[in-house]
Amino acid sequence: MFKLRVGDVEYSVNLPAYAIPYVNLLGNRFAAVPDSFEDAKRLADDLKTAMDELERFIQPKPKPDHWPELLFKLIVEVANEIRRAVKAAGFSKESMEAR
Repeated sequence: MFKLRVGDVEYSVNLPAYAIPYVNLLGNRFAAVPDSFEDAKRLADDLKTAMDELERFIQPKPKPDHWPELLFKLIVEVANEIRRAVKAAGFSKESMEAR
């Protein structure tokens, strides 16, 4: 569980592992620059779907203007958790080269 503060609100995020792809999708899509109107619509639809899915794991419900900052903080937390898990599992470049 993560505690993330945006403005005066502290959000609790209880993100199951299967929801991590939504965080990755949002990170990639949020910064994407569309090439056409159709591409922009597709990006917007993807963002909306991912936000709707993630919203189920965040309490309280995020304020619309908090989403950008909350998303970036969530991406950082998820990346840090993955790094910690990989390190704890003993995976490293050196251990992989020994195989």
